[in-house]
This record gives sequence, C-alpha cells and structure tokens, in this order.
Amino acid sequence: MTVSNTTSVTSALLGNGLTTVFSFSPMVIYASTDIEVIHTVTATGVTTTLTEGASDTTYSVGITTYPSTGSITYPAVGGTPIPSTETITIRRVIPIVQPINLSTQGPYDAGVQETALDKLTIMVLQLQEQLDRAIALPAGTAEGFTGDDAAPVADAYLKMDSDLSGVSWSTLATTASNASDTSALGVSLTAAAAGSASDFSREDHVHLLPTVSVAKGGTGAVTAAAALDALGVDGASAVIATGDIADNAITLDKMAGGTDGNLIGIDANGDPAYIATGAANTLLTSNGSGAASSFAWPVLDQDTMSSDSATSLATQQSIKAYVDAERGALEFVSTAAITAATTLEVNDMAAGYDYIIQLEGFSVTSDAQTLWMRYSHDDVPTYESGASDYSWVYETNSGISSSTADTSADIIGSYGNESGTINFVQITLVNPGSTTDKLFAHWNGIMRSWGTPPLVSLLFQGAAVYEQGTESIEDVQFSWSGGSTFKAQGDITVWRRKRS
Repeated sequence: MTVSNTTSVTSALLGNGLTTVFSFSPMVIYASTDIEVIHTVTATGVTTTLTEGASDTTYSVGITTYPSTGSITYPAVGGTPIPSTETITIRRVIPIVQPINLSTQGPYDAGVQETALDKLTIMVLQLQEQLDRAIALPAGTAEGFTGDDAAPVADAYLKMDSDLSGVSWSTLATTASNASDTSALGVSLTAAAAGSASDFSREDHVHLLPTVSVAKGGTGAVTAAAALDALGVDGASAVIATGDIADNAITLDKMAGGTDGNLIGIDANGDPAYIATGAANTLLTSNGSGAASSFAWPVLDQDTMSSDSATSLATQQSIKAYVDAERGALEFVSTAAITAATTLEVNDMAAGYDYIIQLEGFSVTSDAQTLWMRYSHDDVPTYESGASDYSWVYETNSGISSSTADTSADIIGSYGNESGTINFVQITLVNPGSTTDKLFAHWNGIMRSWGTPPLVSLLFQGAAVYEQGTESIEDVQFSWSGGSTFKAQGDITVWRRKRS
C-alpha cells in the first residue's frame, strides 16, 4: 500500500436527525482502535470523546478486513441520531510504536517492510495534524528561544519576555494605596468599609466611576440614578416615562400581563384592549369595525350531530363519523393469518351490522374437501349442525349444487390440496344480529390451479339460509367436510357495514 493522501482527521460531520453512519474515507486504519471519535455540541462547543461498543452511547466501526477505510455507526445500537446542532469528528490515532522485529539473515517480506513504512508515514501525518493546530513562532525566530521551566501558576498567563528570548508565567500586579486624581496607581479592589476615603474598593467612591459624555456614547452621569434619568428611565422607580417611548416601539411581549386566557386586541379608538376570556373550544370572532372581538362559535365533537346547532362548528372526526354512518361505509374489524387448524371462527358479531368475511389465499391439507359454514347464537359458542338447520345452493362454471336440509351450509365442494393451490372467497352475512328474520348469506369466489403458470380453474357463487329460527347469530365457523386441516397460508379478514 502507498500513502498518497495526507488526511488524518475528518471535517466536522454534521448530523441531521436521521444519519447514523459517518465515513472517515480516505483515511486507512489497521484496527478499529486506530481512530478517535469526538462528539461536539455546536452551540456550546462541549466535546465528548466516544468509545467503541454496542450500545446507544457508543459507536461501532464498519470494516470487515484491515487495513481499510470505512465508516462508523453512532449510536451503535438503538439511541437517537444526532441533530443538525451536533457534529462528529473522526481522527486517526495509530499508536506510535514499532512492533516489527526483523531477524538477522531471516526471510525478507516486502509487504511487512512496506506496512511499517506506511505506518511511519501515517504517524508523521498524525503529528503534522496536531502541529497544524498548535501556536507556532514564525520562521527566523532567534535561536535559543525557550519557554518557562517553572510549573504552571494558577490565575497566571504566558507573557513574552522583554528581550524576546522566550515566554514565562506572569500574574497581574496590584498595589494597595490611596487614590488621587493626579496619580495613577495599580488598584487593589479588596474589601473595604463604606465611606473610608483612603480605600477605593467600594462602588460608593465616585472618583472610580469616570464620566463618559453623551457625545462619546455615555450618559454624562456619575451615579446609576442619574444615568437612568439620562436614558429616559425614572431613576427612583426604574420605570420608563411614557413620553420617552417612541410610537409603535413596544412589542407585544413587553405589554403588562392580563387575566389568564385573555387576548389583546385593538378597540375602536385604536388603543390596545383586552378581549374577555371565552369558553373552552370556542373561536375568536370579529364583530366588525367599532366593536370589540369576542369568543364565539363553539367547536363540538358530536359523531351524531345531535345538537343540530346553527352557531357551532364540528371537528373533522365527528364529520367523518357522521358521514360514514349515514352512507353505510365499510368498517374494518380484524385480520389474522390462517394457521394449521381444523376450523376458522369469527366471534362476537354485533347487532345492527352486515358482516363481510374474506378468506384469502387459503388451502386444505386433504384432497376433495367441501368447505362448510355453521352458525352459533349463544356465548359458548355452540355451532348448530342439525339435519335440517341449513339450506344452500352454489353454482360453478361446471354446474349447480344445492340442498334444502343440511347440517351445514356448503360454500363449495371439491377443494384440492395440490401444492401451489390457493383459493379466495368473500361471504356476506346479512344482518346476523336480527331476531325477526332468518339469517341469509351469499358469497362468491375462485379456485386457482397449481399449474405453470397458475390459472383460475373455477369460479363459483352461492347463497344459504339458516332454517332453524330467527335467533341473533353471534359467531360463524368454517371447517372441512372430512375433518381436514387448513394449511398455514393466507388470511381471514372481517369487515362490517352499519345498517342504519
């Protein structure tokens, strides 16, 4: 490998609330520990050096074979991607060690030597990256320029020596003395008693408060109260005089607070005025020129529109619910995958609805089976199977089958179990909750063959009547004539439509 790129640190990689993968290409590393990942909060400049791991506070390295370039993922697992106000910076930090030991008269491997040279070059680039961020003296600085050998001093700063031969630690010098208008002294602002003329650490000594004229951007005052007066603020009460406020200069957030819930409006005279608190869920209404606005037009959430008001508004949800109920729209009830079971059931059907049941993509484990349907009108449920409980008829593209007295309603016969066979049927139960009419059902469907390509091999439709009585039907069951099992494929989906 050659080292032709001098990059040792990425630019600040900006987050966007979505991205979790950050590339450090073209930097090449030899192990996941050869990088340092730094997280920065842009507004505060606070940085955090992240660690490698597998959690929502660590990062992972996306390289499978080393040496290589690649990317890191942060957070490594879960967590929240960083927002646009935060950044990720990735530095290469290959350890500055030389682990290769060449044996005398041992075999020569050019790859080993080249890797060592590559790492040495990368180490130089790492050091150069740090030097580029350091404060450096200009070329030509006098030979022998040195730094202070003393340990760092608290509350001190580095100062250039007077002969420009080096730098040293220095502290600000202070002098405790009396002050006068004619002598300039270093001032020690230590604690002192009020009114002590020989000390000048207190703000009540006005000779320490130089006067700045208005022409120079000051107030021309030597006391805080006088300065406030000069700025148009009453020095005693710290209140701005009304005459000193420019027209249209006060923003809404600077106005005095009113009663909780009130709004500020403009009255007929053009002056600010409070609008009385309105009731919850009411809209602010203009009452025309010369009249104050008021809260009116309550917003109601009534699915039945029962108030029948000419002065109220409705929510989107209540409008939708009302329209859906009026037009008899389909309402989704449930859907479930068909498992390997001998029966499928739809339970707890409510009164006042037609039910639409869809068996989608289903099949049977045994050949030549008839799909049965039975009903229950109790809570157990107990599915009725008397010898004359059902009458039914179905028609296919090859003929008609029917019965006027049967133990079940036959949906369709001769279902096959060949691999690849899938079937579809949609059954409508008309008002199963009725206690005045016998339950009527009708259906249509297809049988799709197992050939290549698969074709629709049979179309069918049918109807059935529950002959036992006019009990309210709560449950419906589907099973196979030979006690066979549904294959674990397809879904059963239930819809309903309100009748009134």
